[in-house]
Amino acid sequence: MRRIAVLTLPFLLAAVLAACGDDDDTSSSESQSTTSTVESDTTTTATGESSAAVVKFTSSDFGDILTDTDDNTLYLFEKDTGTTSTCEAGCIEAWPPVTVTGTPTGDGIDAALGTTTRSDGTMQLTFNGHPIYYFASDSEPGDTNGQGVGDVWFVVDKEGNAVKKAAGTGGDTSTTQAAGGSGSGY
Repeated sequence: MRRIAVLTLPFLLAAVLAACGDDDDTSSSESQSTTSTVESDTTTTATGESSAAVVKFTSSDFGDILTDTDDNTLYLFEKDTGTTSTCEAGCIEAWPPVTVTGTPTGDGIDAALGTTTRSDGTMQLTFNGHPIYYFASDSEPGDTNGQGVGDVWFVVDKEGNAVKKAAGTGGDTSTTQAAGGSGSGY
């Protein structure tokens, strides 16, 4: 019986890691929180209502990409199904969801913004139907260390698509692991 348990443990560990995508190293010690609520300046809409200004587009080596108002890069997870987030448990340590408490707004992109309810009841920002995340290893505004991690995490362009090229090139990231991204490929 003990031999079966010992032989089964590696398979269970592999199944858990595979559920979140490719992962070369499961360390997430750089994670600072499991969720990040967007807190930013407020804007006044045409009707006089105030709401949080949460996102904008910022010029980067990947073209104009989705960021929060502090220029922190935002990502999408290709394993998500529609507006349903599949990044849970250990995954959110490396990829904190962008959570909101009100109606999300952005510079001229309000129609593409929305929310989805996560399994814990929080509201996660969506852009063109994709749940949106931070990457815990991005330590400075403008960092894009999560680009291409596990071939499932990508920065987001103005149309809400995953940008699948390496920085400053027209090349595909399918064979490139992002710098500083090992261990967070969920």
